[in-house]
Amino acid sequence: MCYNTKQTKKVANLESYYRIGLIKKGEDLPSLRDAFDVPMYQLNGFDHPLMLIITSEFPEYLVPAKWGIAPELDEYGNPFEIENLDNYYKKQLGYTLNAQAEKAFKYKLYYDSIFERRCVIPVDGFYEPHTLPSMTKKKEKVPFVFEYEDKSPISLAGIYNVLHREESNESLVTFTIFTKEANELFKEVHNVPNKEGKHRMPLILNDELINDWLDEEITSAYLKDLFLTEPSKEIVARPVTRDIYKRVDSNYEGVDNFHDYHKDSQGLRFDFDGYKPHFFGEENNLFN
Repeated sequence: MCYNTKQTKKVANLESYYRIGLIKKGEDLPSLRDAFDVPMYQLNGFDHPLMLIITSEFPEYLVPAKWGIAPELDEYGNPFEIENLDNYYKKQLGYTLNAQAEKAFKYKLYYDSIFERRCVIPVDGFYEPHTLPSMTKKKEKVPFVFEYEDKSPISLAGIYNVLHREESNESLVTFTIFTKEANELFKEVHNVPNKEGKHRMPLILNDELINDWLDEEITSAYLKDLFLTEPSKEIVARPVTRDIYKRVDSNYEGVDNFHDYHKDSQGLRFDFDGYKPHFFGEENNLFN
């Protein structure tokens, strides 16, 4: 999945969400507005950036947290050392960036957090790759941005852990984003399944369910119901420039603007004539 998000000025895809957008700055953000008052038009999960999240322990605040959950205790039962985090991420190969919601009650890394440390990750949108049909071994990918049609923030569901360094009294929050089985729109855009042969999408919380998700008294049965929730507002997808795949200098205003590949193929070895993807069964004009 994509693993890019975008947190522009409000706040803030292994499977599909390594790229996310920081959401635009809002007047009602409860804290840290100045510290994060820098436009971020895309964030790459493999860089494990700091993002702002809302936690079940302190739901009235926005908390800076590192994208990529780490355990509170190491394999020997000792407190996980913050200075070992980079090596941990290298070994995990990105598998800390998201978690399958269906397995939240099965894996130790997730089990404690799902009951005690749930979070909301507010973003403007996120990016997914669409793989074009090709007669060659090299697959051409076109990135799409997903966002609400009304441009309001998207609330992604996740869990977090808090790491401590007792000597210096430092703490670091790490988090991961939950995914669920993809709906038809996501299957259409992110059209290559994962290694398990499944299509995934991030778990998006409707506004009226955010408080429930953050409620420390929530039951496991209701949590499982929330795992099945679908966005209540319309989500739209549109192709954007392949500049988002560049690891350097790709975070610029307009990187998430609509990109007409029919007029500018960006060097794609593919003829778009006659290729018409369908979303929800309706022909669109994104490629022609």
